Amino acid sequence: MSGRFLLDTNIVIALFQLDVSVQENLAKAEQENKSFRARLAVPTRKKIAATCSNRQS
Repeated sequence: MSGRFLLDTNIVIALFQLDVSVQENLAKAEQENKSFRARLAVPTRKKIAATCSNRQS
């Protein structure tokens, strides 16, 4: 299965009907998904080095 969201048939139909509330909820879900992924991001070497130097102080 490809894509970012698993959509119910009723949601797909509402999208074709240009239902504003469904579009708003999908936009909100995408923003939350981006926020969640940002929190899970793998730290860079620079961040790891900064964390290590803070612990040694």
